[in-house]
Amino acid sequence: MRHQAKMSRLRTQMRQLGPLLKGTLIDRKILCGKPNCRCKKGEGHPGLYLTYSLESKTKTVYIPKKMAAKVRKWTQNYARFKDLLEEMFQIQLKMIREGK
Repeated sequence: MRHQAKMSRLRTQMRQLGPLLKGTLIDRKILCGKPNCRCKKGEGHPGLYLTYSLESKTKTVYIPKKMAAKVRKWTQNYARFKDLLEEMFQIQLKMIREGK
């Protein structure tokens, strides 16, 4: 029964995570192309971007400053979800090996 109890706790943790967003956040500095802008000196304009894979291609989306904390939390939730899912997988393998 200890396996079932652990699985139940993992499912509860998964439900409590909130929104999930698959991807990686990166800080990037870009050049705007304006001839007299400071970014021409190599400083660049800072921005936060989400990268993700879709149909075997890497996609990038700009994240507005006002959404940065929220999007960061969503990506952390997704990473935690994956960890919990891996724990469930390992428990299920044990159950199979033990014939339970």
